[in-house]
Amino acid sequence: MSLSFAELLAQDREAIVQELTQAVKERAGPSYAAVPPDQLRPRMALVVEAVQRSIAEDAPAVWEDFVARSVQQRVAERYAMDEIQALISLLREIVLRRVGRAYQDEPEQRIASISQLEELAHRARLRAFEVYWETYEEQMERQRRTLAELSTPVIKV
Repeated sequence: MSLSFAELLAQDREAIVQELTQAVKERAGPSYAAVPPDQLRPRMALVVEAVQRSIAEDAPAVWEDFVARSVQQRVAERYAMDEIQALISLLREIVLRRVGRAYQDEPEQRIASISQLEELAHRARLRAFEVYWETYEEQMERQRRTLAELSTPVIKV
């Protein structure tokens, strides 16, 4: 019997992290490209760990919570939404290749694993957009209030 999807991710974790780090650095956009590899790699390890844990525990909320926290951090660092979406797409692409190779002779396991991955990728994209928009609106409101305070004339009494 072959490995479960969660076991496959655990077994290939380091290789996935390495490939994801390189792909994100090269293809996810200028914000990620500017991060030194020794700082980017631990971030990508957390991404892979969150996916693996979510699948192992059959708990999509683990992944969604991770995505929400990560997006809030990236917005604070002024990452663009397309860069965040690119990371999700690259992760999906890398894991799909691994699933295809690992389960090439097991169509049922391949289909089940791909379905799980596609569901997580879909949830991540939706959650990323929601959190990005909410966080962006909060930042704009704070800036609007600050500007209003600065624009208010001060009258000495």
